[in-house]
Amino acid sequence: TLVQTVESLQSNNVLLGEERDLLEEKVQSLHGFIRTLVTDMDTMRDLILKQERDMKAAAIVHQRMLNAAAKSETELHAQADRERKLIKGILDDKKVALEGILLCTDLDGEPTKATS
Repeated sequence: TLVQTVESLQSNNVLLGEERDLLEEKVQSLHGFIRTLVTDMDTMRDLILKQERDMKAAAIVHQRMLNAAAKSETELHAQADRERKLIKGILDDKKVALEGILLCTDLDGEPTKATS
């Protein structure tokens, strides 16, 4: 029975050695996976930081566009107001001229007595 016990211990020792080797392979595999995971996380962090910078830049550009649009709108309103006043002035001048002509002629288009 001592021989059987020694043989059993040797057999168990071999099995334990094989299991240890398998566990070491799994540990090495896990280390590789963790290194890949860390690299991927670093890459993702860099991409997130870049996206944050891009979003901030886009917000600045958007604000500048809104400011430019507001300025353009103000300038357009001012230009339209100037053109409206100019046209009103021209129409007022035409109205005065027509009223003058109408005052100097009768309904038949003949000069009135006051102008002849």
